[in-house]
Order: sequence, then structure tokens, then C-alpha cells
Amino acid sequence: MNDLELLHEIEKEIEIPLAQLTPEELAENPDLPVRGYSADEQGSVTGLRLSFTQIRDLSVLASLEALTNLNLTVCRYVSDFSAL
Repeated sequence: MNDLELLHEIEKEIEIPLAQLTPEELAENPDLPVRGYSADEQGSVTGLRLSFTQIRDLSVLASLEALTNLNLTVCRYVSDFSAL
């Protein structure tokens, strides 16, 4: 499964579409409920912002090998961070 397919699985879990953003947009106003991702030229996800979502299982994130920027602000349902 490629990174964009994994993002689709995350979107189904959180029931919110993820917009493609620039790395700068992902970093702006980290306390606002913005959800999205950034990707490199090869389509690999490099940044992911899931703030204010109800994601519970972070194990899917372990497959995002190029991920270097992650924002999980106010993700109350996450209790196991071992996948990171």
C-alpha cells in the first residue's frame, strides 16, 4: 500500500478529508483545527497534521517512512504511541 492509499485509510477512520498542504502550511498556527498532509515529489508523505481528530490507532503511521513532521494536537483518543 502506498502513502496516498494509507492516507485514504486514515481519512476513513477520522471521517475527515485531508488536504494536501505545503510544509509551511502544516506548521502554521499549530493550535488551529487544520488537517492535512505534505508530500515530496515521489508522493511520499513527509508531514501529517491530524489535530482535533478522533484517530485512535497510530500503527498505520509506522508505514509512512518519509514522515518527519507530525501534529496530533488534541487527539484525546490516542493512548498508545508505541507505533511512532
